[in-house]
Amino acid sequence: MPYITEINTNATGASAFPDLISSSEDGDTYYISGEINAIGYTSSQVWNKNNITIDGDVSGTGTRAVIKNLKVPLLSAVGANFTFKNLVLQYVSITNAINSEYLNMGAFLRQQPNDTGTLRFINCEVSGTVKGRSNIGGFVGKCGNAVFENCVNKAAIEESEDEGMIDGGEDYDPYAEWEYIGGIAGSFGGEMRDCINNGQIYCQKTNK
Repeated sequence: MPYITEINTNATGASAFPDLISSSEDGDTYYISGEINAIGYTSSQVWNKNNITIDGDVSGTGTRAVIKNLKVPLLSAVGANFTFKNLVLQYVSITNAINSEYLNMGAFLRQQPNDTGTLRFINCEVSGTVKGRSNIGGFVGKCGNAVFENCVNKAAIEESEDEGMIDGGEDYDPYAEWEYIGGIAGSFGGEMRDCINNGQIYCQKTNK
Protein backbone atom coordinates (compact mmCIF):
# COMPACT_ATOMS: atom_id res chain seq x y z
CA MET A 1 0.00 0.00 0.00
CA PRO A 2 1.94 3.08 -1.21
CA TYR A 3 1.80 6.16 1.00
CA ILE A 4 2.49 9.85 0.52
CA THR A 5 4.38 10.90 3.66
CA GLU A 6 5.96 14.22 2.68
CA ILE A 7 4.89 17.09 0.43
CA ASN A 8 7.96 19.24 0.04
CA THR A 9 9.60 20.49 -3.14
CA ASN A 10 13.02 19.28 -1.98
CA ALA A 11 11.84 15.97 -0.54
CA THR A 12 13.28 12.76 -1.93
CA GLY A 13 12.27 9.15 -1.56
CA ALA A 14 9.62 6.76 -2.79
CA SER A 15 6.89 8.22 -0.55
CA ALA A 16 7.59 11.93 -1.06
CA PHE A 17 6.59 14.49 -3.67
CA PRO A 18 7.92 14.80 -6.31
CA ASP A 19 9.81 11.49 -6.47
CA LEU A 20 6.75 9.26 -6.22
CA ILE A 21 5.14 11.08 -9.16
CA SER A 22 8.01 10.22 -11.48
CA SER A 23 7.95 6.56 -10.40
CA SER A 24 4.16 6.08 -10.50
CA GLU A 25 2.29 3.87 -12.96
CA ASP A 26 -1.17 4.14 -14.50
CA GLY A 27 -3.82 2.90 -12.09
CA ASP A 28 -1.86 3.45 -8.85
CA THR A 29 -3.60 4.43 -5.61
CA TYR A 30 -1.69 6.45 -3.02
CA TYR A 31 -2.77 6.93 0.60
CA ILE A 32 -2.22 9.77 3.05
CA SER A 33 -2.62 9.15 6.77
CA GLY A 34 -3.04 11.80 9.47
CA GLU A 35 -1.60 15.25 8.76
CA ILE A 36 1.09 16.56 6.43
CA ASN A 37 2.52 20.07 6.68
CA ALA A 38 3.24 21.25 3.13
CA ILE A 39 4.83 24.58 4.03
CA GLY A 40 7.98 23.60 2.09
CA TYR A 41 6.08 22.82 -1.11
CA THR A 42 6.80 25.68 -3.52
CA SER A 43 6.32 24.32 -7.02
CA SER A 44 3.17 22.57 -8.28
CA GLN A 45 3.80 19.23 -9.98
CA VAL A 46 2.32 17.71 -13.14
CA TRP A 47 1.07 14.13 -12.60
CA ASN A 48 0.45 12.90 -16.14
CA LYS A 49 -0.35 9.26 -15.37
CA ASN A 50 -3.90 7.97 -15.87
CA ASN A 51 -6.38 6.49 -13.37
CA ILE A 52 -4.44 7.70 -10.32
CA THR A 53 -6.20 8.00 -6.93
CA ILE A 54 -5.03 9.90 -3.85
CA ASP A 55 -7.04 8.73 -0.83
CA GLY A 56 -6.96 10.02 2.75
CA ASP A 57 -8.97 7.12 4.19
CA VAL A 58 -6.44 4.37 4.87
CA SER A 59 -8.72 2.31 7.13
CA GLY A 60 -11.83 2.45 4.95
CA THR A 61 -13.88 3.97 7.79
CA GLY A 62 -14.55 7.39 6.25
CA THR A 63 -11.68 9.26 7.90
CA ARG A 64 -9.93 12.07 6.06
CA ALA A 65 -6.27 13.06 5.89
CA VAL A 66 -5.23 16.71 6.27
CA ILE A 67 -2.69 18.61 4.19
CA LYS A 68 -1.82 21.96 5.80
CA ASN A 69 -0.34 25.26 4.65
CA LEU A 70 -0.19 24.82 0.88
CA LYS A 71 1.17 27.96 -0.79
CA VAL A 72 0.75 26.65 -4.35
CA PRO A 73 -1.80 24.25 -5.88
CA LEU A 74 -1.13 20.64 -4.92
CA LEU A 75 -0.91 19.70 -8.61
CA SER A 76 -0.64 21.76 -11.76
CA ALA A 77 -2.18 19.25 -14.16
CA VAL A 78 -3.17 15.57 -14.14
CA GLY A 79 -3.78 12.65 -16.47
CA ALA A 80 -7.12 11.11 -17.36
CA ASN A 81 -9.53 9.91 -14.65
CA PHE A 82 -7.65 11.34 -11.67
CA THR A 83 -9.40 11.03 -8.27
CA PHE A 84 -8.97 12.90 -4.97
CA LYS A 85 -10.74 11.20 -2.04
CA ASN A 86 -11.15 11.94 1.65
CA LEU A 87 -8.76 14.87 1.77
CA VAL A 88 -8.85 18.19 3.64
CA LEU A 89 -6.63 21.03 2.45
CA GLN A 90 -6.39 23.31 5.48
CA TYR A 91 -5.01 26.85 5.83
CA VAL A 92 -4.17 27.16 2.13
CA SER A 93 -2.81 30.54 1.04
CA ILE A 94 -2.58 30.39 -2.71
CA THR A 95 -1.97 33.54 -4.72
CA ASN A 96 -0.85 34.01 -8.28
CA ALA A 97 1.79 36.13 -9.94
CA ILE A 98 0.75 38.50 -12.73
CA ASN A 99 1.87 36.15 -15.45
CA SER A 100 -0.18 34.06 -17.86
CA GLU A 101 1.61 30.97 -16.54
CA TYR A 102 -0.39 31.34 -13.34
CA LEU A 103 -3.89 31.43 -14.79
CA ASN A 104 -6.24 28.75 -13.48
CA MET A 105 -5.90 28.63 -9.70
CA GLY A 106 -7.30 26.07 -7.27
CA ALA A 107 -5.98 24.45 -4.10
CA PHE A 108 -6.03 20.87 -5.39
CA LEU A 109 -5.42 21.53 -9.06
CA ARG A 110 -4.80 24.34 -11.52
CA GLN A 111 -6.41 22.69 -14.52
CA GLN A 112 -7.56 19.51 -16.20
CA PRO A 113 -5.74 19.59 -19.57
CA ASN A 114 -7.86 18.90 -22.61
CA ASP A 115 -10.71 17.73 -20.34
CA THR A 116 -9.38 14.17 -20.51
CA GLY A 117 -11.42 11.47 -18.79
CA THR A 118 -13.35 12.31 -15.63
CA LEU A 119 -11.74 14.24 -12.80
CA ARG A 120 -13.24 13.26 -9.42
CA PHE A 121 -13.33 14.85 -5.97
CA ILE A 122 -15.00 12.73 -3.28
CA ASN A 123 -15.51 13.79 0.36
CA CYS A 124 -12.96 16.63 0.17
CA GLU A 125 -12.70 20.08 1.76
CA VAL A 126 -10.66 23.27 1.33
CA SER A 127 -10.17 26.20 3.73
CA GLY A 128 -7.99 29.30 3.56
CA THR A 129 -7.58 31.68 0.60
CA VAL A 130 -7.23 31.19 -3.16
CA LYS A 131 -6.40 34.24 -5.25
CA GLY A 132 -5.90 34.48 -9.02
CA ARG A 133 -6.51 36.31 -12.28
CA SER A 134 -9.01 34.12 -14.13
CA ASN A 135 -10.51 30.65 -13.67
CA ILE A 136 -10.28 30.71 -9.86
CA GLY A 137 -11.90 28.16 -7.57
CA GLY A 138 -11.38 26.58 -4.18
CA PHE A 139 -10.70 23.10 -5.57
CA VAL A 140 -9.75 23.60 -9.22
CA GLY A 141 -9.27 26.54 -11.55
CA LYS A 142 -10.47 25.00 -14.80
CA CYS A 143 -11.98 21.62 -15.61
CA GLY A 144 -14.27 20.49 -18.38
CA ASN A 145 -15.40 17.07 -17.20
CA ALA A 146 -15.49 16.57 -13.44
CA VAL A 147 -17.60 15.02 -10.70
CA PHE A 148 -17.69 16.50 -7.19
CA GLU A 149 -19.35 14.44 -4.44
CA ASN A 150 -19.85 15.52 -0.83
CA CYS A 151 -17.34 18.36 -1.12
CA VAL A 152 -17.14 21.63 0.84
CA ASN A 153 -15.27 24.81 0.04
CA LYS A 154 -14.62 27.12 3.00
CA ALA A 155 -11.81 29.07 1.34
CA ALA A 156 -12.18 32.72 0.35
CA ILE A 157 -11.89 33.07 -3.43
CA GLU A 158 -10.48 36.35 -4.66
CA GLU A 159 -9.89 37.79 -8.10
CA SER A 160 -6.51 39.52 -8.16
CA GLU A 161 -6.78 43.29 -7.87
CA ASP A 162 -3.59 43.62 -9.92
CA GLU A 163 -5.43 43.06 -13.17
CA GLY A 164 -4.76 44.96 -16.36
CA MET A 165 -7.26 47.36 -17.92
CA ILE A 166 -10.39 45.86 -19.42
CA ASP A 167 -10.76 48.07 -22.48
CA GLY A 168 -7.18 48.59 -23.59
CA GLY A 169 -4.31 50.89 -22.72
CA GLU A 170 -0.69 50.30 -21.84
CA ASP A 171 -1.59 47.99 -18.95
CA TYR A 172 -4.10 46.03 -21.01
CA ASP A 173 -4.47 42.41 -19.93
CA PRO A 174 -6.19 40.19 -22.55
CA TYR A 175 -7.00 37.57 -19.91
CA ALA A 176 -9.01 40.10 -17.91
CA GLU A 177 -11.89 39.81 -20.41
CA TRP A 178 -12.82 36.23 -19.53
CA GLU A 179 -12.67 35.71 -15.82
CA TYR A 180 -14.56 32.86 -14.22
CA ILE A 181 -14.74 32.60 -10.45
CA GLY A 182 -16.50 30.03 -8.29
CA GLY A 183 -16.43 28.63 -4.79
CA ILE A 184 -15.51 25.08 -5.78
CA ALA A 185 -14.40 25.51 -9.41
CA GLY A 186 -13.68 28.55 -11.55
CA SER A 187 -14.59 27.19 -14.98
CA PHE A 188 -16.39 23.86 -14.75
CA GLY A 189 -18.34 21.24 -16.64
CA GLY A 190 -19.76 18.06 -15.15
CA GLU A 191 -21.71 17.27 -11.98
CA MET A 192 -21.86 18.31 -8.34
CA ARG A 193 -23.62 16.10 -5.82
CA ASP A 194 -24.20 17.11 -2.19
CA CYS A 195 -21.62 19.90 -2.34
CA ILE A 196 -21.64 23.38 -0.80
CA ASN A 197 -19.62 26.58 -0.93
CA ASN A 198 -19.25 28.36 2.42
CA GLY A 199 -16.40 30.62 1.33
CA GLN A 200 -16.78 34.24 0.35
CA ILE A 201 -16.11 35.20 -3.27
CA TYR A 202 -14.51 38.57 -4.02
CA CYS A 203 -14.52 40.04 -7.52
CA GLN A 204 -12.89 43.37 -8.30
CA LYS A 205 -14.75 43.94 -11.55
CA THR A 206 -18.40 44.91 -11.47
CA ASN A 207 -18.90 44.13 -15.17
CA LYS A 208 -17.91 40.46 -14.85
